[in-house]
Amino acid sequence: MQGVAVDANGVIYVGSWDGNFYAIRPNGTIKWKLDGILVQGSVPAVPAIGSDGTIYVGSSGSSYLYAINPDGTVKWQFPVQLYSDSSYIFPVVTLGPDGTIYVGGADKYLYAINPDGTLKWKYRAGSSGISAAVDPSTGAVYFTAHDYYIYAFNPDGSLKWKYLLASTPGVPAIGPDSIIYVGDVGGYLYAIRPDGTLKWRYGPVTYSEYGSTYSASMLGLAIDPNGVVYVETDCGWVYAFNPNGTLKWRYSIEGSPAWALNYGTVPVIGRDGIIYVPYYGTAGVYALYPSGALKWAWHDPIGGPTSNPVITPNGLLLVSDEYGYLHAIGTPIKPAPKVSIALAPDYSLWVILLLSLCVAGVAFASRGKIVLGISFIASAVAVYYVILKPFISFQTLIVQAQQLLSSTFAQIPLGPILPAIVTITGIAVLLKILKR
Repeated sequence: MQGVAVDANGVIYVGSWDGNFYAIRPNGTIKWKLDGILVQGSVPAVPAIGSDGTIYVGSSGSSYLYAINPDGTVKWQFPVQLYSDSSYIFPVVTLGPDGTIYVGGADKYLYAINPDGTLKWKYRAGSSGISAAVDPSTGAVYFTAHDYYIYAFNPDGSLKWKYLLASTPGVPAIGPDSIIYVGDVGGYLYAIRPDGTLKWRYGPVTYSEYGSTYSASMLGLAIDPNGVVYVETDCGWVYAFNPNGTLKWRYSIEGSPAWALNYGTVPVIGRDGIIYVPYYGTAGVYALYPSGALKWAWHDPIGGPTSNPVITPNGLLLVSDEYGYLHAIGTPIKPAPKVSIALAPDYSLWVILLLSLCVAGVAFASRGKIVLGISFIASAVAVYYVILKPFISFQTLIVQAQQLLSSTFAQIPLGPILPAIVTITGIAVLLKILKR
């Protein structure tokens, strides 16, 4: 199996090398199956799901991109053969903010297709296309091709610019600041501004084997909300880069050979900041903390992972393998408490509430109103243990608080300032208490 996607209801959609396309319920039972639409032996594309629930999928061997209704009936089909070279990257279907579908064809064209299945525009690149990424804030489309270029288009299909890379690129990714990130098989990672100028380049990343030096592919990219870029290579290393291009850390996958095909997979980042890295060379999935430390490793008992991991609405990690199995890893989380619907399902507003109670408590205590201050802090503790503890761990809550603070004060160097503020505030409160 390859190319996994999950809708808002937890229904899983996945293509298989037997040419079939499956819809699987959250409990693992088959909801429906479309036989033979993807061509047996071809590489299924990573599907995309529209806002109305329509599923878009094709494969490297089929001559059509399919739009499928949630009930399993085919809505329309568009004539295009998606390109794929499995040693580089799998074909990916990409959706724009207006619902436009973007796919790269084996005929060297990038296709922009309307949601009703009609052609919006197409552009011929110098070689077969790989995949596209769309900036949700501007609608700009970035497309990579085997001619070593990354192309930038306006939403109407007019070419903005193209940038020549050192070798064959992977799938581009868009950062929170609209910077375009793309890696290539020559060991380089690029950060390109929306105007087409280079912000920075890192590399080449190389490794040695049998007395020779080789380039490590830098194709599998994931970007967190703070702009940190995580890269999976094919030589057993995972890299983390700061938004300014400096290396934050790198992690060596234990037991990996010097060279091991990563099968075109990319990492995925959970809401708690954990980075999940599939690695074909050791037939495993590795969960890394944002600090670069290993949280856990899971090894496929059957074969190497061959899909990008996907996180379901109930917190399971999905990954498929080369023998046609789909694995659900983890323990399903309970749904958020109903009362939290008014305070955002991702707990961000709960975090704001708890932080506000704690800040108010410290403020009152620092002014000498110790009982009132303790009451506010006790209220924060009570809210967590009575309402939130069954649904979200304290560690995850802390991570979300850190992400919330760092995104709120992104322009302030919190590294040196925040500890100083906390220390000074703590000393002030302690002196107040001792004085009384």
